[in-house]
Amino acid sequence: MPRKEPNKNVNVSCRYFVWTLRSRDGVWQADGRSNQPSAGRHSLNTRDFDEAKDILHDLDLQIAVNFGLANRRLLDAQSGKMLSIETGLALFNRHLDRPRVAGGPKDATKNRYRRIIRAFFAYTQQRKIQYWEQVDADVFHEYAKVRSQSCTTATVVTEIALCKAILSYLIESKQLDAKFGFSYRVRRPKQSSKYCPSPDEVRAILKNLTADPNQKWLHDVVAVLSYTGMRFGELAQLTWDDVDLKNGILHVRDDAEHQQSTKTGYSRKVPIHQVVREVIERLLPCTDKLLLHGPRGGRLRGDTFGNYLRKCALLPLAEQFPHPRFQKITAHSLRHFFNSLCAASGISQQYVMDWMGHRTSAMTKYYFSSDDQAAQKYIKKLESPTDVPPACADDIPTKPDDALDSNDPGNQKEHGSSD
Repeated sequence: MPRKEPNKNVNVSCRYFVWTLRSRDGVWQADGRSNQPSAGRHSLNTRDFDEAKDILHDLDLQIAVNFGLANRRLLDAQSGKMLSIETGLALFNRHLDRPRVAGGPKDATKNRYRRIIRAFFAYTQQRKIQYWEQVDADVFHEYAKVRSQSCTTATVVTEIALCKAILSYLIESKQLDAKFGFSYRVRRPKQSSKYCPSPDEVRAILKNLTADPNQKWLHDVVAVLSYTGMRFGELAQLTWDDVDLKNGILHVRDDAEHQQSTKTGYSRKVPIHQVVREVIERLLPCTDKLLLHGPRGGRLRGDTFGNYLRKCALLPLAEQFPHPRFQKITAHSLRHFFNSLCAASGISQQYVMDWMGHRTSAMTKYYFSSDDQAAQKYIKKLESPTDVPPACADDIPTKPDDALDSNDPGNQKEHGSSD
């Protein structure tokens, strides 16, 4: 027996508006004038109630697009199957699980990516964004604004970059039509916001830890981090097999077979500084495979190191270095210190890149922090005005720099780009 259709007014809540369905001369009409803004009154041109409801949802989207409440691209996707945010993220999660030999990321990278994925999914749920067809530059822009309220600029850049990668993957894997792709540029920070300790601060930390026999392990970790530029995870996995005292080299390996890895996936060599050599020689003869250990003789852990560093090294020096950023020194701050120390010592940038494992010079510049004391030392090396011969009138340009003849090879060389 066919279902009896209603003969009264029926209120239907769609995604954007609330409608009243009325049958007039057997033809269903949709009245949305009670909404703010008014959605108007429209004939649905059908006598079938179920068909009227289907048409109503399409009408609801069309009116929302007209008022700017919905993305116009959703109209293009109406005729086909739309890809939900949840399904798209699940597909990308499965893509992350591909093996390393097939280009899959490391476990630590997967965990970092999945935290970002959860944050983006929570945002779309809150904003009632259901489909990838709704994601456009405006969505990324608003997401970046929201995340900037609680995250650093570098973190926001990383999150947006991953969201772009997810969108590209969905398009390349034919899960999403290419017409839903778009460009969105983010400005990466030119310099790290991480505090870079000065040479005096590092010397004071090491001296303070040397005086406490219970903190020799902490002294050794700080010393090696400060004078190798290694990441903490790389240092924690360093073994005696990686030490070549004869040739003065530490091997930082990316070797899955021996459960060693680097962030970039490349092995590298770091020369042994005298401070590091003294630490290594004091630890001989080796009684364990690992080079350095935690406070109880176990494997080094980042959280344990951070807690001991603050409690045993930074807080006792609070009066000597009262500025608040001193208390925020971390293992990664010491990597910045090594990079800046190398630059201040005039070491070739290519060497610094190799030692720190940077693939581009831009990253090495990102880690550099100018040291005020070194700057004063270098400025004193400049010749005084009395040592420089006065400029001849012929040497003084008669036009500003931006008006110099660009066709003159000499001017191009002198005033060209420094990139």
